[in-house]
Amino acid sequence: MIPRLLFRVVPAEPHPVWDAYWARWQALHPTWDFIEYRDPIDPAAFPRTGHRFAGCYNGRQLADHVRLEALLAHGGVYVDADVCPLRPIDQLLDLGCFIGREDDEWCCNAVLGAEPDHPAIRSMLTRMLTYDIDYPEEMGTRCVSAVAMTRNDVTILHRKAFYPYSAYEAHAHSDWPVPDAYPTSYTIHRWARGAV
Repeated sequence: MIPRLLFRVVPAEPHPVWDAYWARWQALHPTWDFIEYRDPIDPAAFPRTGHRFAGCYNGRQLADHVRLEALLAHGGVYVDADVCPLRPIDQLLDLGCFIGREDDEWCCNAVLGAEPDHPAIRSMLTRMLTYDIDYPEEMGTRCVSAVAMTRNDVTILHRKAFYPYSAYEAHAHSDWPVPDAYPTSYTIHRWARGAV
């Protein structure tokens, strides 16, 4: 079972809206533990990926490293800072490892859950570490998609579970939604560039 642990990676001074999302995560999950990794993150705390932190071009690339190593070590659920929670996700904890579709081609790593030492997360991390740090676009969605879509031990949830609209839709950056407007969604990803 996936532990009741939620974590995120944020810049030194996160946007107030992202902090409001974090507070809402906590209110919706009162029995969970919460960990926030705030930049700068001590590379010594991440023995598998820390040696690459200094070469990361942005917070998104740093989060790509931290999310996989933390999930492998502790399990739990990782969420990007710009993921707005709509309802509790407790019922997903029995899945072992889950990710959501972003579209028909890709999965998205903005919400990713797993048991500690899950083999799919280990495979994602191993694959990511083979990529050249100078090509950050390879490390996130492409990496996790390449692994998740070839395994039978990862539950891939329908797009609307976490991403009811795409980054290209005009209302992607609108105000806080009414949860009832998205009855099959646990979250809404705001697709904010630089959220982590």
